[in-house]
Amino acid sequence: MPVVTITVRRTAGRALRAKVLDSIHAALVNAGADILLGAGRSVKIKKKILADIVERLSAHGLDAENLMVVFQDVPWENWSPAGGRMPHG
Repeated sequence: MPVVTITVRRTAGRALRAKVLDSIHAALVNAGADILLGAGRSVKIKKKILADIVERLSAHGLDAENLMVVFQDVPWENWSPAGGRMPHG
């Protein structure tokens, strides 16, 4: 599963945080839960994830203009999701 960092204003309540987390998680699952957003992941996949996040958050009444998403590409050789194994290479 991709590593996700989410920053919200301190005033965001639990309900809002839950909506944001659920929306992002659902968008990632919809794109394929086994993906790692490593270097080389297609722009097409990233656009799909972004569009899904925006759609889901907008459905909760959040303004997409207040949203910033950064896809941080990490080279595959820098990933070891479990047990010291490298999934690629």
